[in-house]
Amino acid sequence: MSLSFFQLPFFCSIEKIDFENSYVVIKNYKFIDNIPSEQEYIRVTPEENHKISLFFDERKIHADVRIIDIGIGGAKVALSLIPPGFKEGDKVIVDMVFTSGAKPLIINTKAKVVKLTEEKREFVVVLLLNNDANIKKLLTAYIANRQMALIREFKNLSL
Repeated sequence: MSLSFFQLPFFCSIEKIDFENSYVVIKNYKFIDNIPSEQEYIRVTPEENHKISLFFDERKIHADVRIIDIGIGGAKVALSLIPPGFKEGDKVIVDMVFTSGAKPLIINTKAKVVKLTEEKREFVVVLLLNNDANIKKLLTAYIANRQMALIREFKNLSL
């Protein structure tokens, strides 16, 4: 039997999973409304074999780039280096390929650099994706499928 203590969906970070004692420790949780207009805030970690390329000033950024998480309206990416002059407010082109389904999902769109942070070994960039209905539709489907895959993966951990 499944029992839910929360009446609303919530966003959180999982700190610890203890299968032996049957508990999960969460932190930084925030309740979210379960309405379509609020679902743009739902973010997922993509599968390991995703690919992403960024183009700045009509040139490909030649660096190790990976998606940290992605939502309907934006993405957080990590770059091993950034080109000279790259800053918040810059426009980029984002080319992403997700291979979780039967055929690859390819998303190519414009984006704006909203936040740029230098970490110890990489740069973390938050991108606001172009407000395009087709891109939102593709990302909504991808995120829903990825959520289901993560749920299945989480359930398999307990077996």
